Amino acid sequence: MDVGWSQLQSELIEMIASKITTYVDYIRFRAVCVKWRSTLSPIPHHLPCQFPWLMLPHNSNSSNRRGFFSLSENKVHWLNLPETCRGSCCCGSSQGWVVLLIQHSPIILLFNPLTRIQFQLPPFRRNRNDTRLLFIKKVVLSSSPASLSSDYIIVVILNGTRELAFCKKGGEAWTMIRNAYSYCEDVIYYKGLFYAVDEKGSLAICDVSGASPSVTKIAPPPIFGATDFPGCEGNCIYFTDYDSKADYDGKRPIQDSGVFNVGDGSIKPLPYCDGYSRLFLPPPIWVITSAC
Repeated sequence: MDVGWSQLQSELIEMIASKITTYVDYIRFRAVCVKWRSTLSPIPHHLPCQFPWLMLPHNSNSSNRRGFFSLSENKVHWLNLPETCRGSCCCGSSQGWVVLLIQHSPIILLFNPLTRIQFQLPPFRRNRNDTRLLFIKKVVLSSSPASLSSDYIIVVILNGTRELAFCKKGGEAWTMIRNAYSYCEDVIYYKGLFYAVDEKGSLAICDVSGASPSVTKIAPPPIFGATDFPGCEGNCIYFTDYDSKADYDGKRPIQDSGVFNVGDGSIKPLPYCDGYSRLFLPPPIWVITSAC
């Protein structure tokens, strides 16, 4: 006797779902019918690391929708996200979450564009005459805020002041990492520590897990390579950038993006990021799809 696809046993549905490797395919698989949706968890914990989507600048013609370009699929996914479209500004992404700065307000939010879950972060004490919305250059999370057992830490790079600041889960204020001043070009998290780099390539290893932050500085690390992903060209650097220094010098800030070929030195625009989109701020940001 034939069994309809909606009557498949739960064990078989879970086994098939465990073979899925992309978050988009998992959503589609789970949406087939009520039985499959009720069988599978809304959060797929088995998925490998996902190649990030490029969160495109908001287009006023798209109402409350925000576009996310997938390099691997060569298509734009449109999500209904009024939180990110009017009166707010996205200044970075980490662990699948974006940081939203609310215009004319001290409110700072952690926001997941897939689940629309949000957490409020402590406000920054800023000069009341400083009206720049993009005062945060980058954000890095130690783990996902969605996990109730996760004591996450968030580190930010501040524009203009060239400082690093951090805040722990449930904290009511930000703490400056004083000994890491000027290590503001980039920062990542790896195995319990935050690694920040300055414009000369020197590295500051920041341990903020204790009562007060400690910093160890070392010489520039060796150059490393990245693994190729489907949809991406080898020997290339995919970049988005924002000239925050021009903003703080009173000049019109410039945002740039493109694909730099290390071999021949050529630069070409990222898909959907040429032309008029380069006039809008903030620049596109990379968002790793995650419902966790």
